[in-house]
Amino acid sequence: MKKILTLIISIVSIVHVEAQYKKAYEIFTAEGKKSNFTKLTKKLEKANVLFFGEIHNDPIAHWLELELVKDLSSQRKLIIGTEMFEADQQKELNLYLEDSINEKQLAENITLWSNFNTDYKPLIDFAKGKKYL
Repeated sequence: MKKILTLIISIVSIVHVEAQYKKAYEIFTAEGKKSNFTKLTKKLEKANVLFFGEIHNDPIAHWLELELVKDLSSQRKLIIGTEMFEADQQKELNLYLEDSINEKQLAENITLWSNFNTDYKPLIDFAKGKKYL
């Protein structure tokens, strides 16, 4: 009886843990076949230009961008464009990237989005540290 009870508890625990795992994203090839982050990174290592299209209020896409940039930066120097900033905001962004102004001053001089700190700032600060912008 003790063995049966242990087996039932083990099975229920495994099923419960598996049921709690929900993927935040899935990656597909251009042909619609499932892929993964490692395969994507390997394929992009050879690319000269990468355009990452996303919806501006999608935190998972922003996180994936950051992780992709981190992985690719370990192999070569990158240049990152920030299309989310308007042309008339470039001066303030440059000052922030040069450490001439801090984040508070940046926010005082240009309008930042409500998700800037969670979605954009990590990528901007990573690029700033690597001199990629």
